[in-house]
Amino acid sequence: MNELGGYAFADLQVGMCTTFAKTITEADIVLFAAVSGDNNAIHINEEFAAGTIFKGMCVPKTLFELMTWGPPQDLVPDQKWAQGRR
Repeated sequence: MNELGGYAFADLQVGMCTTFAKTITEADIVLFAAVSGDNNAIHINEEFAAGTIFKGMCVPKTLFELMTWGPPQDLVPDQKWAQGRR
């Protein structure tokens, strides 16, 4: 592990693993809706969402994908690798 708390690509080995946990809050969803324009009622209106098969608000798929994409990249702070260059 380097001084930034991550690994260079060359230092990664088979079998290495990590964990990441994040509780997605209503504030996360509301802020995401504001910047993305995704104002679907299933995401931002609890009263509406309660009447759906989900029984409550759902996290936008794109927000979930973005939150799961960032943490692995934080482990490899080698900018050339992150940008697809070697």
